[in-house]
Amino acid sequence: MLCDEHLQTNVRGVFAAGDVARQRSPDLGVAVRHEHWTAAVDHARIAAHNLVADDADLIVSQARSYVWSDQFGRRLQIVGQPGASRADEIIE
Repeated sequence: MLCDEHLQTNVRGVFAAGDVARQRSPDLGVAVRHEHWTAAVDHARIAAHNLVADDADLIVSQARSYVWSDQFGRRLQIVGQPGASRADEIIE
């Protein structure tokens, strides 16, 4: 569901959070979903606040794509939207 910077859908008073919320990425310029549990937690806090806030007190969601996973004693961390044109950096 496409949301504005406050996580509000095109229906006034209806907000989205988590995997279903798509927002325009300031980095990519296209609408993206942030499919990680931390995004759902951040979105829930912002959407709940904005649901009961006055228009002047709305919080802007500034989510950036990131994810991590612990695998075999190592932590894999990804920030942004990896793609073929991006360079990988391995930090030990």
